[in-house]
Amino acid sequence: MLIRHETLSALMRSAQDLYPDEGCGLLIGDADRFLVTEFMNLENTVHPDMAGKHFVLDPLKVYEAEQKVAKEELDILGFFHTHPDHEAILSEEDCAYMIPGMVYMILSVAKGRYRDIRVFEKRQSGSIVTEILMLPV
Repeated sequence: MLIRHETLSALMRSAQDLYPDEGCGLLIGDADRFLVTEFMNLENTVHPDMAGKHFVLDPLKVYEAEQKVAKEELDILGFFHTHPDHEAILSEEDCAYMIPGMVYMILSVAKGRYRDIRVFEKRQSGSIVTEILMLPV
């Protein structure tokens, strides 16, 4: 997966700003080139007591974002979320809710500072999840 340098930098800053809560949103760009050109933060609608450990996206907000992105002739390539004070690895819950063909970026933020980033994808067939390479361009 390719990602613009400025998009990656902005995403890392956003992840730090959302700490200690778990931030989340959409990765947007050009599916044909597998290029992320921007991201969209979405509100984490999980109960406030769980905001540092889980995220929930409002389906209506995702739908509205899909409509906006389509009008701009862009694509939603996947989702991102942060792991406050935890490694950038998939949890069992993350794996259970993955949509095949979409990418899932996890940004680790420790004590308010960006630490690590990893990207995963579930294959279209079966339940195989693989880590994919992310290349800033």
